[in-house]
Amino acid sequence: MHKSDTKRVLVVDDEKDTCEILESKLTDVGFSVTCAHDGAEGLEKIVTDKPDLVILDILMPGTSGLDLLRAYGEQATPGGPHFIVVTNMDAMEAMSAVFSHKVTDVRSKADTTVEEIVGLVKERLGA
Repeated sequence: MHKSDTKRVLVVDDEKDTCEILESKLTDVGFSVTCAHDGAEGLEKIVTDKPDLVILDILMPGTSGLDLLRAYGEQATPGGPHFIVVTNMDAMEAMSAVFSHKVTDVRSKADTTVEEIVGLVKERLGA
């Protein structure tokens, strides 16, 4: 199976347009991409799909990105996914909120292009 070495990315964002755009762009460069639209669904997909990297929104109705990080942190295993947080929260506020979790990057949605996110994913996953 040649798909086994394909890096898996999970996008967790309540904005369906954001998910669709990132899924399209990341698939175009060779990643296997799935989407979740809230933190609860995202956590479930982290456990079942075992992505290599998670692009995570913080501000979502219901289970937030921070809730997901807290819940995942309680059951995390070594070698779990990288997390890239892309949020409308103030960057400094988001940094302090996620600092203790396995978050490698925090970006502001307003100041970050899809191309920059794709580049960051490629960099983090060595692709």
